[in-house]
Amino acid sequence: MESLTEESIPWGVAVGRSQESIHHKAAAVCVLAKKTITSVDEFSGDSILIPDGAPSMYGDSQAHLRTQASQVFDGSFQSTFGGVYVTGLPKADLTYPEVTAADYIAGYVRNRIDEGTEQVHTLPEEVVRFDTNWREPSVSPVPFYRIRGVGGDYGTLECTRVAAWIKGRHPDNDGFDVTSQWENTIQMLESQQLQRYLLETIAP
Repeated sequence: MESLTEESIPWGVAVGRSQESIHHKAAAVCVLAKKTITSVDEFSGDSILIPDGAPSMYGDSQAHLRTQASQVFDGSFQSTFGGVYVTGLPKADLTYPEVTAADYIAGYVRNRIDEGTEQVHTLPEEVVRFDTNWREPSVSPVPFYRIRGVGGDYGTLECTRVAAWIKGRHPDNDGFDVTSQWENTIQMLESQQLQRYLLETIAP
């Protein structure tokens, strides 16, 4: 958490009870995402909201989540900060480092509170109590944003996950042949240091 603060990486956690309804959990996801986006000075651009789990996690095709999103990220919000697209991705923590980090943060906060070593008010200000008033009235859900699979041959499954992360997609399946597009994909990254690291440490 200290590293995230030092690097000015926005994040947020809502502490609630396990019996909270699926509607309220969907509201919490959207409110935390809104807090994260608006906490960045002069943020402008599109965002993708990716809860870790199957599309059915928040109801049929995540209808509850998309319903909350239509209110929290309304036209006024999107005209100011950019579009927000909502999707569900099974095992998103295996594809997107941001989702992996979110899992670790949530687990850390949960353990500290369960052990009694921390309370919400003693944790960083990014940790807040869940509020049932976050749930918006039921309206039509926003369209379901589907992330396309990454096609082509990148080598190992590990290479394919890296390629999926770079391209903002997800691996189609677990079967891949020897690389043909690995180096070209890595070269899409702006950081020369990250390019060298990936090419030298991950074998296709």
